[in-house]
Amino acid sequence: MLDERWNYSASGAFLGSTVDRNFDRKADYRTHANQKPNLVTTEADDDFDGVFESKYRVKAGSFAYGEVDTDGDSYPDLKYYYKHGVLESTEYINSYSGLPVRVEHYRLGILTTAEVDTNDDGKLDKRYTYSNTAKIVREEAIDLTVQ
Repeated sequence: MLDERWNYSASGAFLGSTVDRNFDRKADYRTHANQKPNLVTTEADDDFDGVFESKYRVKAGSFAYGEVDTDGDSYPDLKYYYKHGVLESTEYINSYSGLPVRVEHYRLGILTTAEVDTNDDGKLDKRYTYSNTAKIVREEAIDLTVQ
């Protein structure tokens, strides 16, 4: 394949694209569009092993949600949540329980807080607050089960 391939319908609507980012003649980045045509999903093979482990949903032209399977078990290990294309939070997922073991929150790309399951019981029980230079400035026990 060439380094890029753009696909269009017979009427000229964009359907998606395929990209070879490392020039090995294999696709490692794909986009898919709907009939509007709006870009709705992207997939990436970020370690160039032939498996598309990173998947993202696009809403109104911006990333809305992403997930990455880092260990190849077909379940996401990382989940990314965006608002208007800006990263708001990242969840680190326990491969066995499917529950988050750490949830990080960002503002303008800077880590602000993180909730962590410190004792592997499936509950986020500690919150860390960070400075703009990623130093922990506050640590507190939390109970997210209390409403």
